[in-house]
Amino acid sequence: MADVMTNLKDDILQRLAQAAGGADDPTPPSSYYMSSVESMAMSIFDNNPSLRTWMHSRGLDPLKGPQAVLGLGCLLVRDAEINPRFELTDAERAELADDHDH
Repeated sequence: MADVMTNLKDDILQRLAQAAGGADDPTPPSSYYMSSVESMAMSIFDNNPSLRTWMHSRGLDPLKGPQAVLGLGCLLVRDAEINPRFELTDAERAELADDHDH
């Protein structure tokens, strides 16, 4: 299981590094915030038997916070490969920001 987690973590970190273009790693947010992220990730797997099975098949425990976040990251990467997102222009981003200021 440790090898699977290490490989998944390394893959995610490599993709994040590629996206950051060589910038330094960010400092994680507060522990309280990270605990909330872990709780939300665990609830996704807790409420979906097929995703729980998927996690177990990869040697990950969906009810352990860091492993649930790692599994969620893997799902997001996989989803982005299957369903590519479109890129917003700077003008489109500016319009979105204005919509939320109301």
